[in-house]
Amino acid sequence: MKTTEILENFRRDITDCVFLYIQHDRQLMNEYMAMDKAQRDSFNRELGAEVPKFFGLDDGEQNFSPRSTLIKSYTTHKEY
Repeated sequence: MKTTEILENFRRDITDCVFLYIQHDRQLMNEYMAMDKAQRDSFNRELGAEVPKFFGLDDGEQNFSPRSTLIKSYTTHKEY
């Protein structure tokens, strides 16, 4: 098992991981579900755009099979 391979996979799928974090945190999930659909859609776009900026990542390909049920797709990332 290579540590760099694990970290590269995490970096690539970090947006999905962030949404999984929300999904598995009771308080965050309650706040998320308290929003109406339009607010959730806007929040998802905002958060999806902020993740690569915050972590300094370039966009990769679109992934249409997220593990999180909060999103339908996400952009994978690669290092700058």
